[in-house]
Formats: sequence, C-alpha cells, structure tokens
Amino acid sequence: MIKKLKKKYQLILRHVLKLTASLRHKPDFIIIGAQKGGTTSLFHYLSQHPQLNLPSLKEIHFYTKNYHRGISFYKTYFPYKQKGKLTGEATPYYLFHPQVPDRLHKHFPNIKLIIMLRNPVDRAFSHYNMEKKLSNEKRTFEAAIQDELKGFCNINNSLLLSNFYTIEHAHHTYVSRGLYQEQIERWLLYFNKNQMLFIKSEDFFENPQKELQKVFNFLKVDKVLIKDLKPKLQGNYNNLDKDFYNQLNNFFKEKNSKLTSILDNKFDW
Repeated sequence: MIKKLKKKYQLILRHVLKLTASLRHKPDFIIIGAQKGGTTSLFHYLSQHPQLNLPSLKEIHFYTKNYHRGISFYKTYFPYKQKGKLTGEATPYYLFHPQVPDRLHKHFPNIKLIIMLRNPVDRAFSHYNMEKKLSNEKRTFEAAIQDELKGFCNINNSLLLSNFYTIEHAHHTYVSRGLYQEQIERWLLYFNKNQMLFIKSEDFFENPQKELQKVFNFLKVDKVLIKDLKPKLQGNYNNLDKDFYNQLNNFFKEKNSKLTSILDNKFDW
C-alpha cells in the first residue's frame, strides 16, 4: 500500500513539475550503456564536476518505460537552466532497447552519447548476479543462458508485440546485451559516430581518472581531477566456471567479429 501511494505521489508531482519544463535544461549528453559496464560509477564521478549539473536520479528510463508521458515529463527530471552548466542522464537500457535511437533522435538529434563496453562474458555474469540478488532470477547461470539462446530470435520480437516493455527483455537478456555490434549499428542509423564516445570498461575500472579526462574532452568541459573515485554498485560473487566462461567467450568472439571494424581492436576481448 505504501509503495503504491508513493508511486502515485511521484506521478502527481511530475504532473505539477511539467509546468516548469520550459525553464529546465535539456540534456546535453546521455550515458546509454552498457548495463553493468560501470555507468553508475561514471555518473557519480561526473556529478562532482563543477560544470556539470546532473539530475538526482540516474536512470530516468524515459525512452523505454515512460515515453508515453511526453517530453515535458522527461524535462522535469533535469535542473533549471544555468549558464555555463551542462546536464545529462544515464540509463544503460537505452543502448539495448531497439526503439530508443529513433525516439531520442526525434527530440535531440545533436545530443552526445557515451557508451561503456565491457567484456560481454563478465558483463553477462555480473548482470545475472544482480538479477539474482534482486530475486528476479531463480535459475543457475548456465540454465538461464541456455534458455535465452533457445529463444534468441524472439527477444526483440516479443518486445515489439508488448508495447515496448517485457520483463524478459529488460531483466533476462544476459547474452543479447553483450552483442554490441548490432546495437551500435542500430544507433549509427540515427547518430553520427562523432557524437559518440566509446569507453572500454576494463580501462575505466583500472584507471578511472584517465578515462574521465577523455569524457571531459568529449563534453568540452574543463579537465579536472575527481576526488571521490570509489566504485559504485560493485558486485561480489563467486567466479564463473572456467570451461563455461571459455564457451561463452568463443560464442561472443564469433558474434562480435564485426565490432572491431566499427570501433577498434581495443574492444576485441
């Protein structure tokens, strides 16, 4: 009951805030993915930059779950306009959702996009453990992967037939989300490559300060040193079986063979 009342209150508040939409800053950039690639840490680090004024909520999910509420609803999440300040959000589901590029381009065709890509096997296992922790997953990792591969061709079709959101597509796409090549190609149909910054998650985890300077350069803000570089939402779980890891790694190598032609060799895990 309390949860329902809280949700109702939030919706009423958003409707009231829509009156201020024209006074609010439109997003200059979005971190669109990939999920479990370090997007929460990156958003937290960027929030410390003096020229960036970010929303209090990281994942707005407007272009996936809330698109029907209209662009004024979306703008209520952003701060009031301030001269010399940039703003943006981070919803890692955007990279994977097939409808988002078209929807986003209609509103903000010149927006900058930040994409973090992690070894797809490590990403999948981290994703699985997150869903398990949230009680959204009861299967073993191996069983979940096998089930997904059996229905591989129906992942996006089921989404399109169900008003653009399904539990399966949002929570149980461990393998599919790691097929970066087809997702990036979909985005390139709407946005130029020079609007995109690709970050290798492993490089970011190892040296976040160095990768942040690339982000600052991309956003054309001052290069500053971020003080709080403590990782956010870092998972703690057992290692994946080595044989199964190698099986999945070989699967992704074949599927992502074209990724290096779109980007460069540093994304060839």
